[in-house]
Amino acid sequence: MKTISLLVIFLFPVLQSCKQESLKSGSLSKCVLLEQESWTVQSEIQDITGTILKSQFTNDTTQLFIIALDDQYNTEVSPCNLPPTFETLDTKVIVSGKIYTHPTRDYPYPPIELSSINHLNN
Repeated sequence: MKTISLLVIFLFPVLQSCKQESLKSGSLSKCVLLEQESWTVQSEIQDITGTILKSQFTNDTTQLFIIALDDQYNTEVSPCNLPPTFETLDTKVIVSGKIYTHPTRDYPYPPIELSSINHLNN
């Protein structure tokens, strides 16, 4: 009985560490900025691979992360609802969401409201 208890105690953390992080729309927050003003959906992406990078506009007090999209998009977007668990440089991810544009404002990285984000299995 002791052996089984010890096995369970040691096996449970190992199994938990192997659990894949996956966030779908139900657990991702909505973007407050996009609910205001004249934001419109420029495009919608589905299961596109990308890499988490640090924005060039990051300073000592604030870290801003962007996602460099691969495939046909070949652009960088600024996620307005990136979960803290994904705020790691050079993390490979698969994302879906809506890329927004504004008729009178230019942003270096268009905002994206993520509907899902997953770590990419290598």
